[in-house]
Amino acid sequence: MSALKTALATLWAPGRALKEAADGRLFFWPLLIATVVGLGYTALFIPRADLAAIAEKQLDQLPAEEAGKMTPHEREEKIESVGKLAVISSYGSAALAPAFSTLVAALCFWLGFKVAGGKPTFMGSFAVVAHTQLPGAIQALLSIPALVQREKMGLDEVFRLLPSNLAALAPEGTSLPHLSLLSSVDLFAAWALVLTVMGMAHVSKVSLLRSSVVSTILWVSFVLVFRFALPSLTSPGPS
Repeated sequence: MSALKTALATLWAPGRALKEAADGRLFFWPLLIATVVGLGYTALFIPRADLAAIAEKQLDQLPAEEAGKMTPHEREEKIESVGKLAVISSYGSAALAPAFSTLVAALCFWLGFKVAGGKPTFMGSFAVVAHTQLPGAIQALLSIPALVQREKMGLDEVFRLLPSNLAALAPEGTSLPHLSLLSSVDLFAAWALVLTVMGMAHVSKVSLLRSSVVSTILWVSFVLVFRFALPSLTSPGPS
């Protein structure tokens, strides 16, 4: 089976596909698919993002003395520069996030399963984690119809486009870090976790039960750090 067919087979025959991916160290196609989908989603999102409102929120977090010294012209320039930076960072994130997040997650799972008594290989772990990017790519594709219907949207609305997670049930005014945390309790995230459990059980030569425990602990740790703690440090706060 070709590498592309193996990647696609993850969607309907995950047990067989993940074993082939891990044993063959196949990771190119799932990462490419996730990257292309991410870039396409970003290209549709940027024209609809309320970048001015995002910049205003960031400026509102500046110390009163610093904000008070800014003239209206300087404030407009600052808003424009923040908007341009947001566009660049959004495309950069879409291009690099699949590969970078896979590398970080693969390292964590490789080390975690070694500590748990497994015998994983790093490249096998990397291949498995790469294929768990596919549910997220499908989620992004399914979100596009709702996205293209919006003319202007804030960051908080991104979490509510597809009602597959708890963020869709959160009340208006919920902070971005809390929305990010709630969005992690998601059907597609659960799908990715199941794929991880199956793939890492094979790579590490452990039972599905042990793989489930280790994978869940690592996933929860990832969510708390990257989906809540770090966003809390950079969040502009509620409007």
